[in-house]
Amino acid sequence: MLIALVFLGSIVIILENKSEEKSLRNPNHLNLTDEEMKEIYNNTRSLDPGLFDEKTTQETTIAFYGSVPSVGGKEAYEWRIKLERIVDSVQKDKDFQKYLEKNGGTVQYCGSTASGYICISINPQRVNELSQEDLENIQCLVNKYAFKEGIYNVPIVIEEFNGVPLLIGYTSIFDGLTTAFNNIVK
Repeated sequence: MLIALVFLGSIVIILENKSEEKSLRNPNHLNLTDEEMKEIYNNTRSLDPGLFDEKTTQETTIAFYGSVPSVGGKEAYEWRIKLERIVDSVQKDKDFQKYLEKNGGTVQYCGSTASGYICISINPQRVNELSQEDLENIQCLVNKYAFKEGIYNVPIVIEEFNGVPLLIGYTSIFDGLTTAFNNIVK
């Protein structure tokens, strides 16, 4: 991103802002060199719109919105970082808190998948307590934070929790090793 200072219609100085690029990194990667980041980008697994499409047809899927872009490399890495930021913001939102099971709601889990979408899991015994208005409110909350990240068709799956560990976060390959985050809701 370039920042230009304008004085009476004339460009006075142009500065390059590198902090934005660093902000689209996993916190563990902030001190890596550009060459090391290039290696990570080159080995980052592409997003898989097909897995999202499959998920939308499953019996346990309650609602779905948006679409997963077909991108790889740096774009896939940055997409996953943005999804994690969205999820983090949603989880901290006071309006979302009422939907969490620990606060009397039906949501057991909210996270992002390595395939490139946001997953919100509902207690299967309490699915009937979730209204269409609740689904729309949850979608609006997610969209509010997605818009801040520049995502206008954020992929969301709201599903019954099936007890299987969910692969969340981004997946990248660095030094030949795949790193991923697993989260098991107990």
